[in-house]
Amino acid sequence: MSVAAKTLTDQLDIEFTEMPGVRLIRWIDSDRLIVGTVGGHLQMRSGEERLDWAVEAEGERDKPLGSVRDAAVSFNGEQAAAIVGPKLYGLSLENEEPIWEHRPKEFFGFMVMPPRTVTMVDAKILKAAFFVTTESGQIETRSVDGHLLKRRRETHAPRFADWCADRSKVVGADFRKVSLWDPETLRAEPVVKFSEHIFGMSPIHTKDQVMLRVENRIVIHSLSDGELVSEIAVQPGLPVLKSSFDGSLIAYCEGRGAVVCSTGAHEVVNLEFEDRRILTLEFHPREPILAIGLDDGSIEFWQP
Repeated sequence: MSVAAKTLTDQLDIEFTEMPGVRLIRWIDSDRLIVGTVGGHLQMRSGEERLDWAVEAEGERDKPLGSVRDAAVSFNGEQAAAIVGPKLYGLSLENEEPIWEHRPKEFFGFMVMPPRTVTMVDAKILKAAFFVTTESGQIETRSVDGHLLKRRRETHAPRFADWCADRSKVVGADFRKVSLWDPETLRAEPVVKFSEHIFGMSPIHTKDQVMLRVENRIVIHSLSDGELVSEIAVQPGLPVLKSSFDGSLIAYCEGRGAVVCSTGAHEVVNLEFEDRRILTLEFHPREPILAIGLDDGSIEFWQP
C-alpha cells in the first residue's frame, strides 16, 4: 500500500544556497529534535522554537565531509555530541555555542581521518561517555565535557555504532562483521560475520537484537548468540534503516521513498513524496511516529 506521509512540520527556516537536505534527525525527548543538514547546519527544533548551534562545516558544503554526519544525545537528555565536517562537537541544549570541539590529529604516525560515528554509553566506570570512531580506524571514548578517556586504533573499526539494550556496551558493525564493544577496554566480541558488505545498521533496543542492511536484504540477528531472527528482501535505496521504540516496526529507504513494516514483514506501507527524496529516518522514542528528513530541507512525520 502506498500512502503520502502526514505533514506535521513546516519548512526549515534557513536560507540555503547548496544542498539543503535534512541528513540527520535525532529525538532528544518527546517534542525536541536535533536536525542536521547536508550543508552542515545543525539545530534543535521544538515546535516553533529553534536553537542554531554555531558549528563550522569549514567551507566544504559541496562535499560529504561538510555535512552533519552523526549525533548522539546523553541518556539524561542534557548534553549532545555531533560530527559536523571534520570535527566532533560537544553541545549544550540551552546555548548555541558548543561546549567543546575536537578535530582528530595524527595518532602514532597514522593520519587520522574525520570522525564517522558517535554514540552514548553508560558503563560502570565510564559514566555518560561518548563512544567515537573515525574513518581511519581510531576508536575513543570521551566524557560529556570532552576529555579523552581512552583511545586505540583498530584495523576494522566500526563504520556504524549505537548503544544496545545493555547500555554499558556498544554494538558496532564494520564492512562484514557485527561486534559488541566494551567501552572501558575498547575490546570487541564478535557476534556475527557476513560474506557480503554491511551497508547499514540499527539496534532493536528492547529485544537485544540488531538490524542490518546486507546487499539486497535486511536481516535481524540476536545480539546474545548471533542467530538469525528474520530476513526481508529489499530493493535498492539509501542504506538507512531504523526500528521503533518497542521493536514492533522497522523503516528503511527503498528507491526515493521508504518502507515501514512490522518486524515480521507484514502490513507493509510505502511512503512516497512525489518529487522529493528521503535522506534519513528516525522513530520517536516512545510512540510509533516516524520522522522523515527530505532533500528539500523539510521534515515530515508518519504514524500508523
